[in-house]
Amino acid sequence: MNDVTKVNRQFRWTLILFIIMIVSSIAAMILANLFMRDEYQYIVHFAVLLFLLFLIIRFKNRFDQITNISYIIKIRSHAGNPIKMVQTQKMNDYPSFLQKKDYVKFAQDKDHSLFYRITQDEIKKIFRKHILEVVVILSENVDGFYLDQVNEEIGKIQQQKDNIRFKMDRLLITQIKPIEDLTEKVKDEIKEIIFIKTTGISLFLKSNTTIISTINVGLHQSSSNAVLLYSDTYSPSLYYKYHIDQIKKIL
Repeated sequence: MNDVTKVNRQFRWTLILFIIMIVSSIAAMILANLFMRDEYQYIVHFAVLLFLLFLIIRFKNRFDQITNISYIIKIRSHAGNPIKMVQTQKMNDYPSFLQKKDYVKFAQDKDHSLFYRITQDEIKKIFRKHILEVVVILSENVDGFYLDQVNEEIGKIQQQKDNIRFKMDRLLITQIKPIEDLTEKVKDEIKEIIFIKTTGISLFLKSNTTIISTINVGLHQSSSNAVLLYSDTYSPSLYYKYHIDQIKKIL
């Protein structure tokens, strides 16, 4: 059984279970109307409504989880080729290049440097907000691509900028690291990308979609190729396509 079949089966069984529980709740309300006095009917109706609210939230989270897994599976099945390195050929000059592209250096230590920029969302035309774009340059000695301090630093940026003017619910992270040998372990680390898309409903019934995209890039200097898991033929979102286009411009 391949990954696509597995995720489709998970979605199907989750949907069936959700429908069964909805139908059972409606049946409980109907039976209460038929066989209970009015004061007990209200109690049952209220209890069922609370249960349905909990059910919808729980199953929505599960559907989001399955959907986000399916995004990664489809990206892997439509993976693109390595990208030729241009700007990243000389890593000593790379920070200056990023700053010319309006990136601001936020943090630096022996393991990494973090740059960010805030751009206006040109994809969503209504209720337009901003996109937080982050570029992390990792030391070759770092194990893997994920550092705890990077999450902390991004959180600090969001706290500083998350106001009416810079309301951001699109986060695009590019993690770049030089690599000597393209081993299977390194390939697996590069493939550990993230694409999360969740939609919530506010009290005013306004839809609020959050998108987080993290893509790892291995700079294989000996071949002048940037190795990353991406797709040119499949895109789970216009923001994913935007992210890939921006990565190509800075590599």
